[in-house]
Formats: sequence, C-alpha cells, structure tokens
Amino acid sequence: MSATQISLEVHCLGPNWIQTERNRYRLYINNEMLAERDWVWPTHQYINENMWVDITPEILNTIKLEPILQTVSFSDKDTIVTFTSQSIAKFAIKNVHVNNQAISSKDDKQLEVSFHI
Repeated sequence: MSATQISLEVHCLGPNWIQTERNRYRLYINNEMLAERDWVWPTHQYINENMWVDITPEILNTIKLEPILQTVSFSDKDTIVTFTSQSIAKFAIKNVHVNNQAISSKDDKQLEVSFHI
C-alpha cells in the first residue's frame, strides 16, 4: 500500500435551483466509500475534495462519484409509503490530481476517473 494524496473538484452541473433540493453524492476510490456530502451550494460553486488514501501501486485505481437516490417516506397511523427517485442533480469530477500531478480527463462531465501510481 502507498499513501497517496488525491485532490479533485466536485461540480454540480445543474439544474440551477438544485441547492434547495439537498441532493447528495458519494465519492469512492476502488469501491471504498470516502465521503458522502449534501450539495447545499449554488451551481456556480464547487467543492474541492482533498484526501489521503492508502492504495495499491501498479494497478488501475478508480475514483467514482455517485449521485445518491432520494428516498421520501410518508406515514399516517396505518400506512407507510416510501418513494425512491433518481437524483435530479447532475454532478462531475474535474481537475483531478494524484500526488500533485494532474490526471488527464476525457471530458468535463465525467463521474469516474482511472489512474496508475
């Protein structure tokens, strides 16, 4: 294992009114969840995630951003109804750096980035 510094920006691409909906996302590296956050900012702002992780060198590593499904429950004295819907927010990972070296990206709307160290 190797201590590795990862920094990246999480952008919400829209819609513009999304901050009132409290949509969330999760960040993973190699299928291990690192963070879960509520998006509470306007879409012109972004979150700079900075983290240290232990990862295995010489294998393909993957950073993944996953919008979280929204679940809403309603109940009365006799019934509980639960609705689950896809997140309305559109997110993207940008400006990824691993050990202070930029990782090239395919486009500005990606949810997953792979790299070697």
